Amino acid sequence: MLVREVMTSPAVTVTAEASLREAIGLLDRHTITALPVVDEAGRPLGVVSEADLLREALGRGAHETVGEVMTSPVRTVSADSTLTDAFAVMDGTVVKSLPVTLHGRVVGVVSRRDLVAALARGDLDPTRTSWSAS
Repeated sequence: MLVREVMTSPAVTVTAEASLREAIGLLDRHTITALPVVDEAGRPLGVVSEADLLREALGRGAHETVGEVMTSPVRTVSADSTLTDAFAVMDGTVVKSLPVTLHGRVVGVVSRRDLVAALARGDLDPTRTSWSAS
């Protein structure tokens, strides 16, 4: 199964110039935990997570823009990647979601939750897992 089949699309994104308040509002309104940070052409620059924003808002409070607190370089996955490939990028890290790219532009986001949902539906090839969803 391919990432494009389970990703959330279109992605809710933000620019590096956006204020922290704007990013917090987007996370809240869309009930998501991270935002891909993109340039004017939609190419990924980084990711800003709720942890990044909380750390800034409730900690030091010295920064004003997303670009100052985002994680960069960003880890991405192609829309044509398999779910196994996407998990391999997430595994062993604190990364819970990945921007999905197609032709270098962000077209969606795939999360651990999306992978769990695919397993629960039984969408994954049973030969790639040790159990079969019912």
